[in-house]
Amino acid sequence: MKFIHTTKLQLDSAYRAIECHDDIERLVKSNIDTLNNLVDAAIEHDVDVVLLVSETFHKKCVSYATSTAFNEAIDRLSEHNIKILINFHGFSYFNYIDERIKRSENLFIFNDKNVETFEFITKNAELVKFSGFSYLNDDEPFRVGNYPVKGNEDYHIGLMYKKSPEEAVNLPVALDHVMKSFEYDYWAMGGYSYRHLYMEEPFAFCPGTPNPHNERHMFENSVQFVELKGGKLDTYPIAINVVGYHRLELDVRTAESFASIMNLVVSEMNELYAGLSPQEQIAILNIDLKVDKKLLSSQMHEHTFNYLKNEIERLGFSKFCLNHIEIIGGHKDELIRLPLGEDEFKEYYDNKVRTTDVRKLTSDIYDDKKIKEIIKAKMDAKSFAREVMKKVGQEIEGNFTFEERG
Repeated sequence: MKFIHTTKLQLDSAYRAIECHDDIERLVKSNIDTLNNLVDAAIEHDVDVVLLVSETFHKKCVSYATSTAFNEAIDRLSEHNIKILINFHGFSYFNYIDERIKRSENLFIFNDKNVETFEFITKNAELVKFSGFSYLNDDEPFRVGNYPVKGNEDYHIGLMYKKSPEEAVNLPVALDHVMKSFEYDYWAMGGYSYRHLYMEEPFAFCPGTPNPHNERHMFENSVQFVELKGGKLDTYPIAINVVGYHRLELDVRTAESFASIMNLVVSEMNELYAGLSPQEQIAILNIDLKVDKKLLSSQMHEHTFNYLKNEIERLGFSKFCLNHIEIIGGHKDELIRLPLGEDEFKEYYDNKVRTTDVRKLTSDIYDDKKIKEIIKAKMDAKSFAREVMKKVGQEIEGNFTFEERG
C-alpha cells in the first residue's frame, strides 16, 4: 500500500510578519495552491490514502474559498480512488467545522474523542486498518492504551497528535514501549511544525508542516510518501510548499559606495533565486545588511528598498516578495585581518566541530587577544553541537576579514 502523510496544513492561516502588501493576494491564494500540490502529488504517486493528521484548518469557520478548494480536492482524489483520512485537534475539531465541507464516500473522519478504527481494501487488494481519534484540549488524557492491537490485517496505521517530541517524552506512559506492543506498521504523528522521527521500530514520524506561515517554520517543508510492501517500508519527503522564507545576512562594511553594496546584494539575490525549488512560487525575502557607518543616511533604507524592488522587476525575479530590509552600521576597521585566505579558513573550520577545537583553531591562526575574547563570549562551553559551531562560524565570518589569495 502507498499513502501520503501530512500535518499542519493550516488552511486559512495568515502569513505572519509580512510587509510586502503588494503580494497579499498571491499569499492568500497560496494556501489553496499548496493543497492542490498535495492532491497532484497523491495522484502522481498513485497512493491509496492521504492522511491529514491534525490542524488541517486554521480556524473553526472555514472560508468559502478554502471549503470550495477542499471539496474540489476531495472530488479529484475520489476520481483516482484515493481516500482521505482526517483527524482534528483544538480549534480545527470536527464538531466546529461548518457544513461547507462536503461528505464523501472517500472521506473518513475521526470525529470522536475515543479511538476509532477504519478499514478498507487497497488497490492491490490489501486489508488495511487505520486507528486514531480527535480531541479538543492538550491536557486531555493520552489514549494510546485504547488503540487496538494489530490482528490479521495486512497493515495497521496509527494516527496520533502530539505537538512536540518533548511532549512525547513526558507522557504518562512509556511511548515507545506501548506503541511497539500494538505491532503497527506505521505511526502517523501530527501537530509538530518540524520533521521529527520519534522512533524507527515501529516507524513513528511527523513530517512537519508543508505550508510554513512564518519564517520560524521554514524547514524542509514537505509531505511524506510512504510505501509498505512485503513487510518493508520505503519513505521519502515530497516538497509541496508554495511559499518559502529566505533571509540574506550580508556584511558589506568593506564596500565603499552605495552602488558597490547594491551590486553585492543583487549578486546574492541572483544566486538565491537560481536555487529556488520549482514548486516554490513566492519567496518571501528579508535582507539584513551591515554597512560602513560613513555610508549610513536617513534615506538609505528607502533608497535600498526602492532600488532592490526595481531590480527584482527588471531581472524578472517574479517569485521574490521583498518583505523587509534591516540596515545597521559598523566600522570596517573593526574587522580583524587574518593571515590566510577565506577558503583556507572555511576548509579548516569545517573539520572542527568541538568547542576545544575551535579555540585551538583560533590560537593556531592568529595569537590575538581580541579574537580569543570574541570566541570566548560566543561559545557555550557545555555544548558540542554542530549548530553551536555553525553560530560560531557566522560570528567569526562577521568579525574577521581575510587576505586575498591569488
